[in-house]
Amino acid sequence: MQMKLKTFTGRSLKTRVTLFTLAIFLICMSLLALYSREVLRQTMQRSLGTQQFSTASFIASSISHELDDRLQALGGIARTITPAILADPAALGAMLQQRPALQAQFDGRTFFAGTDGAVTTSAVLRADNGEPGFADAALVGAALKGNAAIGRPFVRIKSSAPMVGIAVPIRDAQGSVIGALGAVLDLGKSNFWGQLADNNYREAGSYLLIAPQHRLVLNATDRNRIMETLPARGADRLADRLIDGAEGYWALVDPAGVAMLASAKGIPLAGWRVVLSLPTEATFGPFHSARARILLAALLLSLLGAALTWLVLRRQLAPMLAAAGMLAADTDADLPMRPLPVGRDDEIGRLIAAVNRSHAMLRQRQDALTASEERFRCLSDMSADFYWESDVAHRLTQRTESKREVDELVFLQASSLGARRWELPSVAPDEAGWQAHRAMLDAHLPFRHFDIARLRPNGSVHHVAVSGDPLFDGAGAFKGYRGIGSDITERKRIELDLLASEQRLAAVLDGVQSGVVTITERGLVESFNQSAVRMFGYDAHEVVGNNIKMLMPEPYRAGHDGYLGNYQRTGIRKIIGRRREVMGQRKDGSTFPLELGVYEAVLNDSKLFIGSVIDISFRKAAEAELRIAATAFESQQGMMITDANSVILRVNHAFTTITGYTSAQAVGQTPRMLRSGRHGADFYRAMWDTIHRTGGWQGELWGQRRNGEVYPNWLTITAVMDNDGAVTHYVGAQFDITERKRTEDQVRQLAFYDALTGLPNRRLLIDRLSQAIAASARSGCHGAVMFLDLDNFKSLNDTQGHAVGDMLLTEAAARLKRCVRQMDTVARFGGDEFVVMLSHLHADHAASAAHAGAVADKIRASLGAPYRLTLAAADGGATVEHYCTVSVGVALFVGQDASEDEILRWADKAMYQAKQGGRNSVRLYQPGA
Repeated sequence: MQMKLKTFTGRSLKTRVTLFTLAIFLICMSLLALYSREVLRQTMQRSLGTQQFSTASFIASSISHELDDRLQALGGIARTITPAILADPAALGAMLQQRPALQAQFDGRTFFAGTDGAVTTSAVLRADNGEPGFADAALVGAALKGNAAIGRPFVRIKSSAPMVGIAVPIRDAQGSVIGALGAVLDLGKSNFWGQLADNNYREAGSYLLIAPQHRLVLNATDRNRIMETLPARGADRLADRLIDGAEGYWALVDPAGVAMLASAKGIPLAGWRVVLSLPTEATFGPFHSARARILLAALLLSLLGAALTWLVLRRQLAPMLAAAGMLAADTDADLPMRPLPVGRDDEIGRLIAAVNRSHAMLRQRQDALTASEERFRCLSDMSADFYWESDVAHRLTQRTESKREVDELVFLQASSLGARRWELPSVAPDEAGWQAHRAMLDAHLPFRHFDIARLRPNGSVHHVAVSGDPLFDGAGAFKGYRGIGSDITERKRIELDLLASEQRLAAVLDGVQSGVVTITERGLVESFNQSAVRMFGYDAHEVVGNNIKMLMPEPYRAGHDGYLGNYQRTGIRKIIGRRREVMGQRKDGSTFPLELGVYEAVLNDSKLFIGSVIDISFRKAAEAELRIAATAFESQQGMMITDANSVILRVNHAFTTITGYTSAQAVGQTPRMLRSGRHGADFYRAMWDTIHRTGGWQGELWGQRRNGEVYPNWLTITAVMDNDGAVTHYVGAQFDITERKRTEDQVRQLAFYDALTGLPNRRLLIDRLSQAIAASARSGCHGAVMFLDLDNFKSLNDTQGHAVGDMLLTEAAARLKRCVRQMDTVARFGGDEFVVMLSHLHADHAASAAHAGAVADKIRASLGAPYRLTLAAADGGATVEHYCTVSVGVALFVGQDASEDEILRWADKAMYQAKQGGRNSVRLYQPGA
């Protein structure tokens, strides 16, 4: 298979395109032919089947019509027979001979039968049918029952012709059956059976007339099958369908294996079936011939299309083939690439032109690369830098020498090539540094400025810094490294000297208590001593190299930029040489006051600013505390200062306003004069214990004014200590919180209680229910929630007004509170809805349900008592008597199996069940109900 595929792919492009086109065309034509064949076959089968079924229906209708005519003729004769004629055989025979219609319509005998079924009279209608008399007992029996009937077909003994009898009842004037009139049809000679016998149903088709109920063939194209018994069930699918009464047309295979198209139509009058069949080979013969011609034409068209495709491709691809041949010839001869002939200005011509442009660009880039390599070689020879390469194992494969290395014989190329860097003697880095470098190389990562120090032959140290990038081939495989290096020996020497100088200067500056910061003309920090580190919270490396503004809060940052720019333009000094107070900003963002002195120095023709910084936070705080203390003492707080023995030394004006005691009345006394008596000795003992342990206390305290009025206040006591930790004074500050307490009570009342009834509202009930659920989980005892709704409350509001309704709600709330325990909760949800919560019932569910039911009945009885509601004098002072019932829904809970909202929904659902049950009743919530 692979060999055939290689042979195919080795052919020219136009051959492959032609073959592919031919293959695709043939496949499409084949699929179209198969699809068309199937569609045409189904369409022809449906059309022929419909026509065949129509023919069968027409034949069945004709036979049925002929049978009906004969039955009608017999019926007409039967209606003329009277009981007297029926009793006279001679009269009957004469009557039959006088009926020419019978001779035209019947080919056999006629007969009469009495009510006992015995044939009384028979007559031969034609001379050639003179055979002994005939009577079918089943046929006669059916006629005597009052029905026209067609009998079982049979074979005539003399002529072997198929025969069938028909019979009709004979009735008297009252409609009673007094006999039967019958006739026999010769199916072989009948004047209407002959039409069916002469119709051969096309040349290749066949027909059958069968009696399924008797499993007999009555007539057939093949005369040998007349009166043949149908096959047993299962031997012939068509026979089985006909016996089962099926009608229509089918495509099937007969017992001989021949595919057939068959149709069947029933004759309900006799229970017979007309069956037409036609071999499908004869049916679809023209179709198969047309299909073969279509396939042949498709094949010829495909071959013609392939030939035309090959010719067109040969012409269209000729320029590209010529260009490919020229390109291959130049490559094989190792000649410079020549411009390829463009030919036509089409897609192929533009492709060849693009290839020519690509060749020109490649030549230009090759020339540029050659020139670049030459420049690189010249610069490498003159530079202090060098170029290097290494292989997959990191062995040095190429390295140039800088001019310094050549002059001083620093680098020995012969001993270095083929070796890894860490395999050569070195002073630096240490083993950990080499391991980190090797890990980076093994990970194929780029690196920069890796410093290496080696000993020169004269004993001095030679420093180089190398950088490199990994190399990969087109498949992504690692090939090695390529990079550059620099001789940094002189730079290292200068850096070491500078570092030593900086260390000496840093040691001096770190010994200074003030923060010292050096700044460049651009405002960049150059040094930052340890005092400054402690002051600002930054490490030196976080500040050095950054703008000094990072140590300033706004607006000093903008001011610094303006001052520095103005100084650089004008030389005017506003800060330099002076000390001033400014604000600094620590690393954590906090600000603090500092005293700043700035001095200017010139170093290497550059200006350097030296800042001396002192943190004056403590001084400022002390000054502020003195000002604050003086102001705060005369603030809105009542201030009192005592000595260590709690003797009052000083009070402010707010103290006098709050307590009523003037300074003269209070000084010399102790704070005990303010005690209200609401706090016991344990309270004051705990308060002083806290003061002795922590140095202060604060809390809510009830005091007593000079006039004896008790008031709430918020008291803060602070102990003042000396440097040894001994208490020298106590400072007390108090706020009169009478109004705040009153406001809190009002807010609490509005937030948690119903404004009309004073009962807890939904929010407070939910809180208490949550506590009850938690308590139930701990104790295992049940709780209950009752949802109550006053019946017909709206009618009272509508007739008497809202004032009367509010009075009723208030009275109902009072009655509810009297019906429950102190520990239970009665709440109003709004309108005429109340909720009662019972807690701490019983651990047993039945006992809890009984308890809750008893309370609910008590509530129902209490709320059902008459209400006498007296209006205010302004409303007329009348008394309204009202009766009101209540619907109660009860829900039990235990533990934390359900949330507050779920329990309330249970009770609400039970309450609605109580309302639906006729109101004024109690319903216990049942899960699943």
